[in-house]
Amino acid sequence: TLKLSREGQTEPFSLGESLEVLDGVGTGSFVKLRCSWDAEGKRHIVSQVSFAQKVVTADLNEGARMSVLQVERTYGGKNKETFASFAETDREDTANGGVILYGLAMYQTYANRNGKLQEVNGAHIPVAITFALGADGQYTALEYWMPRDGSLYSEDLRAKFPRGRIPDTQAYVEAQQEQCLQAALAHFGMLDDE
Repeated sequence: TLKLSREGQTEPFSLGESLEVLDGVGTGSFVKLRCSWDAEGKRHIVSQVSFAQKVVTADLNEGARMSVLQVERTYGGKNKETFASFAETDREDTANGGVILYGLAMYQTYANRNGKLQEVNGAHIPVAITFALGADGQYTALEYWMPRDGSLYSEDLRAKFPRGRIPDTQAYVEAQQEQCLQAALAHFGMLDDE
């Protein structure tokens, strides 16, 4: 039996039991891991969901972009910055006027190297972002879901996305890259042709 500490309380935890764990990652975000343990005590991640915090907006598209940026932002500062884009492919209404946006998240980190823009890193992945609608008409991001890597990637997407539709990343990648590039050029005060 393992011991699990929840808010200062220690409880017995049996092998094979499923558990939700909150791990802090990045700046201002958390990852909720659904885990199980096998008889040998090895942890297996059943699913991974990152939560965006403090993303409140009246514009869902901007809220989605801000959520991507908050969860994925790895750099910031004078010479290096991360930019994000979100392309909605589907949506579902939730209780009390909330909504789940399904789509493709892109983040790109750029550096200003002696006046030249250089791409440092980035990713383009399907995500699902859940928003709650407040009494003030503002949407608050509650959940930022990403598929697991490897052989579970397609399985996760089919289970999460409406009607099991896996979005075609190639249909959106160029437009999203251009959005991130234009944001980087504006941030660093560079012209488009540089």
